[in-house]
Amino acid sequence: MKKHLARRARYQIGIAVTAGQLLTLPGCLMMFNGSEQHVGLSSNPAGAKVTVNDGASYTTPTTISLPRKTDHKLVFEKEGYQTAAESLSSSLNGFFLLDVLLWGPFALFDFMNGSAYKLSSENVDVTLVPKPAMLNTTPTSTATPATSATDSSTLTVPPTSVPIPQPSPVPNSQGSR
Repeated sequence: MKKHLARRARYQIGIAVTAGQLLTLPGCLMMFNGSEQHVGLSSNPAGAKVTVNDGASYTTPTTISLPRKTDHKLVFEKEGYQTAAESLSSSLNGFFLLDVLLWGPFALFDFMNGSAYKLSSENVDVTLVPKPAMLNTTPTSTATPATSATDSSTLTVPPTSVPIPQPSPVPNSQGSR
């Protein structure tokens, strides 16, 4: 009878351990990392619009949550500044090997939900470059209409203020005779 009770106790302990593992099915990394990563976004100057590859837009400075499992492209835009783009790449978290050792096949859930990955940076700081000054293409003619009564379509253009070079006198090399 004692053998039967001991066997039953081991069986119940085994069931309890298995149930405990099933309750924490996502694995160790899911419990500590989650499937998303917080990323801080900032720009100089502040107030830039950031568009993430999924189409969502944010204004700097801010912190957003991005899925760990995929790469992301961030585009920073602000009026009067050139557009800047940054990329966040996804790679395997170094702790995944420990997760596999501790959880065995249950660690595959961390692969499936993305918690086995990490993004390349936790903060993205971009310095925006001002756009070059646009050339003034507006005509600035100082021409005034002629006041002649005979032809009203003639324009009188005032003289320019750019000096015109005058030829210098050449000395007479033959001398006077």
